[in-house]
Amino acid sequence: MYGDFTNEQLNGIGMAIKYRRNQIAKAVKSGLTIGDKVSFVGRDGRKQIGAVNKVNRKFVLVSVGATRWRVPASML
Repeated sequence: MYGDFTNEQLNGIGMAIKYRRNQIAKAVKSGLTIGDKVSFVGRDGRKQIGAVNKVNRKFVLVSVGATRWRVPASML
């Protein structure tokens, strides 16, 4: 997608994306409880599978083996 967008239009698109990501994160967080099995793709590109330790406002703490990850809810 490309075109001649004004700065105001680009700001509106950015705000719409941010709003939708927040909606997705809220939906995921509302369905999570401690001990649930979840998966996500780590920074190294590998799929990680672990258990939820804690659900915070923006991030979810996930234990994968002995490692704890802070993962955005929208990535789960």
